Amino acid sequence: MRIVVLGDFHIDQQHPEFTEQAMKDAAQVFPDLVIPLGDFGRNGLIGKPEGIEEAKGYLDQIGAPLRPIMGNHDLERESGGKQPKGTMEEAYSRLFGQSEPFGVLEFAEWRLFFASTEPQPEDSCYDVQECYVTDAQFEALVVKIKERPGVPVLFFTHAPPIGSGLRTVPRVHVRSTNAYLDQNHDPYRWLELVRTSPEIVMWFSAHYHLSHGYRNSHTLVHGTHFFMTGVHSSCTRDGKRQSRILELDSAGVSVRTLDHSSRQITQEGAFVWEGKPAAMMEIPAENSTLLHVAPDGFRAESGVRLIRESPVGEAPSVPYGVVSLPRNRYLVATGDGFSWEAEPEINAVLGTLHLGPPLRSITATAGICWFAWDRSLGYSNLSSPWRFVRLEKGAWPEAFHSFAQPVEALAPKGDGTILAAAEGWLWEASPSANGLKIEPVIPLPESCKQLIADGGQAWVVGQSGTLYHWTASVGKFIAIRDRVTAWDVWEGETATLIAAVDHYEVEISGERVRKYPMPGVPDQADSAQIIGLGQGAFVVVLNGKAYASGGQILTPIQLNGDSAGVHAVSRCSEDARQFAVSTVREDEGIGLLQIWQIQGL
Repeated sequence: MRIVVLGDFHIDQQHPEFTEQAMKDAAQVFPDLVIPLGDFGRNGLIGKPEGIEEAKGYLDQIGAPLRPIMGNHDLERESGGKQPKGTMEEAYSRLFGQSEPFGVLEFAEWRLFFASTEPQPEDSCYDVQECYVTDAQFEALVVKIKERPGVPVLFFTHAPPIGSGLRTVPRVHVRSTNAYLDQNHDPYRWLELVRTSPEIVMWFSAHYHLSHGYRNSHTLVHGTHFFMTGVHSSCTRDGKRQSRILELDSAGVSVRTLDHSSRQITQEGAFVWEGKPAAMMEIPAENSTLLHVAPDGFRAESGVRLIRESPVGEAPSVPYGVVSLPRNRYLVATGDGFSWEAEPEINAVLGTLHLGPPLRSITATAGICWFAWDRSLGYSNLSSPWRFVRLEKGAWPEAFHSFAQPVEALAPKGDGTILAAAEGWLWEASPSANGLKIEPVIPLPESCKQLIADGGQAWVVGQSGTLYHWTASVGKFIAIRDRVTAWDVWEGETATLIAAVDHYEVEISGERVRKYPMPGVPDQADSAQIIGLGQGAFVVVLNGKAYASGGQILTPIQLNGDSAGVHAVSRCSEDARQFAVSTVREDEGIGLLQIWQIQGL
C-alpha cells in the first residue's frame, strides 16, 4: 500500500499554483490513500467550513481515497468562541464521509490510527491554537490499541506528542505553547502511551512547516519512529515544500520524500525497514532513542560524560542564565530576549516565561521564577499555566518593581525570598498579596559582579575581584579575598576561580584545600562561572569553554570542543552527580542544553 502524507494544508491565495502542482505530484505517484494532517484553506477561510471545502476541492484532484484529520487552525475559531462548537466537525463529516475525525483503519498486518484536534473547554483555553484532544477521544484510541495486541500501529496527528524530540520552532509553537499534543492540558499521557504500547512503531505529524533533512526530522523514542511532515505551499519555514510517501507491505516499510520544488521523489530524510511488520516492535528499549542520548563523539574521558543534549531556543544563554528546577526542568535565559522552561529528559521546551530585553539575571526559589531586566525586577509563579508568554497575549510578570539603575544580580535565600543587588544596595524581595514586597537590607561595598545567598548570609564578588561576606548578625560586608573571578559554595565546600598573576587556578576548600591550574591568562574582561558539585568536584565556564575536575578527576577536562561555545552552567537539583551546560550549535542556529554526569560522586 502506498500512502501520501500531506502536512499543513495552508493554501496561498497569491500562489494557488503551489497547491495545484502538489496535487498533480501526489496523483502521479498513484497512492492508495492520501492522509492530509489538517489546517485546511487559505487565510481568512481557515477554521471555517469554507476553508475545508476549498481544500477538499483540491484534494479530490488526486483521485485517491482520503483520510484527513483536523489541525489547530481548523478549531481555533471554535476554541475562541467565534464559531459554534461542532461546526467544523459537521463540515468534515459531510465532505469526507467520516462519522468523526479520529478513528482507525484496519489492515491484516498494519493498523492506522488517527487523532484529531478538537475544540477546547472554555474554562481551560490557554491558547486557542492548542492541538487539544478530549479525554473521550484519547480513551477511545487506547481501547482500540488493546483490541489487536501485537499488530503494528501507525499514528497520524497534526502536532507530535511531547517527548518525540522532533525539531520545533521556538519563536512560534514553543512560544505559543502549542508545540505538542495537549500541551496545556495533559501532554504526558501521549508519551506514556508510546512508552507502554510497543505496537506504536511509527508516528507522522506536521505543524512545524519544516522539511525532512534535519537530524531531528526523524527520531526514535521508546521504539517509535517519529517523522516530521513538511508543507506543499509557500507557508514553508525553510524554503522547502515537501510531503511524505509511505510504502507498507508484508516485507517491510519505507518512507521517502515527495519534493514539490523538484517534483521528484527523493531520499531526503528517507527510512527503510526490511522485514516482517511485527518485527518493528522488537527494538530493544536501550537502543530506541536517536536524540535523547548524546550523539557519538560527545564523550569526555576520566569519569565525566554527556548523557543528554536538548535544543533550547535559538541563541546561547546569558551568563549565569541556567537555573535548575524540580522535576528535572531548567530555566534558560537566552541572549535574544527569551527565557525558556525546558525539560531535557524528554527533549521538550514547554514555553517562554519572558520576552523582551535580555535578562540581566534569573533565579528561582519556592516555585517562583524571578527575572531582572534593565532596571526592573519581577516574578512568575511556576505552577500557573499563565506563566508563559504566548503569541496572543503576554502573561509576565505577575508583579514587578522598577529601580533607578540596572539590576546587577539576583540570588535565592532558600526561604522563598531572594536578594537583589541594585542601586548600590542589597535588597530583599518576596511575593506578597499586593504583588511584590521589596525593602533595602544594607549598602553594597562596590558594584556587584556575582551574588550568592544562603539563609541569613550573602557573598558578593565585586567588579574589582574582591569577595565580600555578609551576615545579618554582623550587619556589614567584610572583605575576605581578592583576585576572585567567580565563586560558589555548596555542601560545606567553597569553589573559587582565582586570577593569579599569569594564570587562573581553582581552589576547592572543604575538609582540605585543593588547587587546580586552569588555562588562560587572566583578564578583567573575561567571562567566568564556577559551581561546586560536592566531594571536591567542580565545573568552570571560562571564556566560552567548560571544564570539569575534582573528586576522582585529577586534571581539568574540557567538556566541549573548541568550536562549541559554552555560556552558563548549573547544578541539577534532582541529582548531585549531574549538571547542565548551555552551549550552541552554530551550524543549525539553535541553543542547546547539555546534561553531563560525573561518576563516583
